Amino acid sequence: MALTRIELDQAGCDMADCQHDHSILYLHAGCHLKGGVEVIYTKATGALTISCAKCHKFVAEIAVATMPDATRASH
Repeated sequence: MALTRIELDQAGCDMADCQHDHSILYLHAGCHLKGGVEVIYTKATGALTISCAKCHKFVAEIAVATMPDATRASH
């Protein structure tokens, strides 16, 4: 299931007594923390798929929100 803004807004880190700013969420691959990620957008599903750039292990899938018609017309 693709993550939505609801799940992403609730996400934080797993560190006990964490003092990090959680107003921004960084997604990393758990397998290679400094290996980077690759992001693929699939137009047919409207989803971003994020995977490890080193071993291609799945990290997350995120549902991209649709743009309201009024906003779309101004672009």
